[in-house]
Amino acid sequence: MAFIKCAKRRLWIYDPKVSDDSMLKELASRARRGVDVRIMGKVDAKWAKEGLKIEKYPGKRLHTRSMMRDGKRAFIGSQSMRKLELDKRREIGIVITDEKVIRQLEEVFAEDWRQTDSGAKERKKEKKAEKKEERKLAKAS
Repeated sequence: MAFIKCAKRRLWIYDPKVSDDSMLKELASRARRGVDVRIMGKVDAKWAKEGLKIEKYPGKRLHTRSMMRDGKRAFIGSQSMRKLELDKRREIGIVITDEKVIRQLEEVFAEDWRQTDSGAKERKKEKKAEKKEERKLAKAS
């Protein structure tokens, strides 16, 4: 929970099944504060209405449990955000502070995200904005 609460700009998450309500409430709280919260995995659809960006993993199977926070910290481990794994099982994970490693993790996440429905919509918006800028520059010259 402390890892999540420290997010200021971006929190990107791989988790096959996020179902713990207290974790989801905190993630929604971060999103309301302007943090770009993206979850690749399964989450009850009601949480998308709370500002969370949720997408199914575009590959065959998602096995990792990891979070990348603000380009400064990453968590990788066996710990999922499900009540059973939070309260009843012995799980393990590490926090990484090497920004080069974190950048690589974020690049992989961004590439996976581009393959989702949300990623396709974002690419479409970016192309539209680029064309608008090109037209603006053409008129100015």
